Amino acid sequence: MKNKTKIIFLVSEFLPGPGGIGNQAYCLSKYLSQSDFELIIIAPDRLSFNSELFDSKEKLKIIRYSESSFLKFFHIISLISKQYLENKGAVLISSGLIPLIIIGLLSKFFNSKKIVIFHGHETLMGNIILNQISKYSIRGYDKIIAVSNFSSNLLNKINLKNKINVLNNGFDLKRFKMFDVQKRKSDSDLVLITLGSLSDRKGQHNVIKALPLLRKHYKRIKYHMVGPDNIKRKILDLAISLNVQDLIHFHGYLDDKSLSELFSVSDIFIMLSENLPNGEVEGFGIAILEANYFGLPAIGSKGCGIEDAIQNEETGYLIDNHSPVEVKNAVEKIMDNYHHFSIASKEWSKKNDWSIVSKKYIKLIQNI
Repeated sequence: MKNKTKIIFLVSEFLPGPGGIGNQAYCLSKYLSQSDFELIIIAPDRLSFNSELFDSKEKLKIIRYSESSFLKFFHIISLISKQYLENKGAVLISSGLIPLIIIGLLSKFFNSKKIVIFHGHETLMGNIILNQISKYSIRGYDKIIAVSNFSSNLLNKINLKNKINVLNNGFDLKRFKMFDVQKRKSDSDLVLITLGSLSDRKGQHNVIKALPLLRKHYKRIKYHMVGPDNIKRKILDLAISLNVQDLIHFHGYLDDKSLSELFSVSDIFIMLSENLPNGEVEGFGIAILEANYFGLPAIGSKGCGIEDAIQNEETGYLIDNHSPVEVKNAVEKIMDNYHHFSIASKEWSKKNDWSIVSKKYIKLIQNI
């Protein structure tokens, strides 16, 4: 029997719990493990989401490190060093800021091929010293996988020769297949939805600023916000100041069945993300593909990774996230030709299923 190639995958996020980076890491791990690879995943312990129970139900080999520990950095180094010594020659893959730095800084001690999955924020967040460390660390990798063209462009000022490959994130079609339901749409209603933590980066505030204008054009409007409600009070205060508090609905974290039901009664997915001064950026936008699967066209921000997640004028529109007028215009264009946009969105999500996207990762890893 052919020996499988071993991979040690160090990640900053992993299921269970919300988060696009964790979603991507889990889906990629699942599909790599089904191919000619043996994975060892080193991931944070999501205590609030019961990582132990989650891991017990998975076939993947997952080793957890404490997210809250003061010695987290050294704990990770200890774990990855131990696994490397026991699995000499294993390919090392990192995802997230701390993993990028640890493997990059220790690259000379690991006599193996090294790949980093680059989301965008890693060379932007933190102070100047941390920025310089991450930029230095990324040079220690043999290959860099940027999750979008936007993420790739952030590395233009670093001399990385020909190391960068753009591989967009995928969508796990199997995750929602059992919940597939027929969408409904009413011409007089407008139901918007955003999936992601309530935060300045996700841009829920930009959607709320557009609601007063949209209200003039649609009889009944609902705006659903799904995800951890970190700044709920701030969002609610903004809605009250614009007198649109009756239009918004907070849902917190939803399981897949509940999320599917909400997608099925929504019309348009909207994510008007911000690139923040502290370095937080939208690297891609997996949630857009998830909504597309249910036939929801999408409206998203220009100038971030969302540009790779939306086919402009086909599966939705890319707009100025600070322009309520552009929001209104995009909504009207979609609603006026809803069937076309909905069908195109469904087809787009299928083309980005992880069963297809993972093959690109497999080819890159095998040819490194």
